[in-house]
Amino acid sequence: MKSGKDQVLLTLIQENFIVKALTGCCDIVARKDDRILLIKILEDANAMTAESATELLKTAAAIHATPLMISEKATTKLKDYVVYNRYQILTINNTTFQASLHDAPLFMISKKSGIMAQLHGEKVKECREKEDISLGKLSMQLGISKRMLTRYEQEGAEVSIQRALKVYKIFGNQVFKNVELFSTQIEQTQEVSSDISLKFQNLGFAVTETKKVPFDVVAQKENTLILTKIGDNVHRDLNNISHAIGANDLAIISKKKPMNMPSCTKEEFLEFEKAIELIKFIQEYQ
Repeated sequence: MKSGKDQVLLTLIQENFIVKALTGCCDIVARKDDRILLIKILEDANAMTAESATELLKTAAAIHATPLMISEKATTKLKDYVVYNRYQILTINNTTFQASLHDAPLFMISKKSGIMAQLHGEKVKECREKEDISLGKLSMQLGISKRMLTRYEQEGAEVSIQRALKVYKIFGNQVFKNVELFSTQIEQTQEVSSDISLKFQNLGFAVTETKKVPFDVVAQKENTLILTKIGDNVHRDLNNISHAIGANDLAIISKKKPMNMPSCTKEEFLEFEKAIELIKFIQEYQ
């Protein structure tokens, strides 16, 4: 029987993603066209720590990726086609993940109050009128007042799974707002502390410092993305990740030069006066 990680890897490969297995705050990086996924796989979603979640969100934001957690339970079994949330990371089971890659509509989301769905008010009214259903008849079918139904149509509404199923039987999924599972995180602004990060900023790059991943600094300027490892201990995953997401890699070393990767000492890096000089240095290595 395949492990959860093996199942996800197989699914991604079958869907023609470029995939690499990782360690740390995420287990898989995958790319297909402009879609980049950073995926954490846990048997129980409650095992995710706040620190790891923060790093996953921050790294995903820096490389314009979608952070996802795939798990089969969070103490109790996760339901199919329901989206959960752990530390602001959307969380689903493997069945839901496979369906999402085929653009299956996902509109059920788990909240403290239970499993809910967001109605699109204008579409409810449009479908009701198209089917020639009166306010009174539909309100009776849904077990609500005409006044409540009017508010649904004017403002939209978050409804329980029980009421959502009643709506679904009448109009299908077209009246629900889908969960944007593959949206990318808004780039986070943060203060940086290392000399390397400050130098990147001085060269005009947007910078994110990271932990628990094979690189320490993510730097981006226009279409150039650089994943930088500081130190001689360069993990083999760095080159794999940069290749998977179409980024450049760079090692800033003390003594030992890594193979198959552009590298320089800290002193040499700090001597770059323009971004184009650094970019040219990296590209010439390739």
